[in-house]
Amino acid sequence: MYDNIIDTYFIRPMVERTGYNPVNTITYAIIALAVLYIVYRIFKKYKIEVDSYFIKSLLAFIAFGSTKRVVTDATDKIFFNEIINNIYAYNFFNISPGIYIFTASLFFLSLFIEHKFKIKNFTLYAGSTLFLIHFLILLPHFSNIFAFIAIILLAGLVFFITKIYFKKLLPALLVFAHSLDGAATFIAIEFFGYSEQHVVASFIGETFGYFAFFLVKFAIAFAFAYLLEKEKMKEFDKNFFYAVAITAGLSPGLRDVLRLVVGV
Repeated sequence: MYDNIIDTYFIRPMVERTGYNPVNTITYAIIALAVLYIVYRIFKKYKIEVDSYFIKSLLAFIAFGSTKRVVTDATDKIFFNEIINNIYAYNFFNISPGIYIFTASLFFLSLFIEHKFKIKNFTLYAGSTLFLIHFLILLPHFSNIFAFIAIILLAGLVFFITKIYFKKLLPALLVFAHSLDGAATFIAIEFFGYSEQHVVASFIGETFGYFAFFLVKFAIAFAFAYLLEKEKMKEFDKNFFYAVAITAGLSPGLRDVLRLVVGV
């Protein structure tokens, strides 16, 4: 019985590339919340600051993880070379949820190395280097540049409006991250024939249209930023929530943008 459940809702969607379903979505969400709580407690215990440097380093690793995922997506249509196509073939550590585990592990390992051996900016440089390597793999295959411009303009407009309203970078970055995801999904599906694999996004898009999904992403992110700014909490707690929320939006957003630009 349990073998059938695992095969049907977890193994087969990865093998057959059908994406998410209600069962694995809820399961992954519960696991993610549990992991976040553990990370939160560890950060508090060891007094790890979630400051501007931490956010910059996190952004570098998000960019790396998303770009790495697109290289895997691209191996179906593009032959880079035998080594790259073998390394980035579909397997647990190259697709969800394994790629999140892999990227997060490298991020925390880099933080540990930086603090243990007192190597200044090691985490930022490590994430940036990993991102740049994977970006250069994809760069020769960029094609849909106008789609990229449209997405950036749409999400960028939201960023500047939010920045003017809050007069702070983190709220604007949070709203930008989720608006980027919404804008990329909207343009990719409505104009380029892509499909949505996430359960909630698919329901909203199929019911109200994918521009509505963009508006929902923007509205929820803006409301979350508004509540964080109004709530009286410690700076660490606020920044931790921002870091988690930015990751949740920017990771799939960057992947969708890069997939569309590369045409995979």
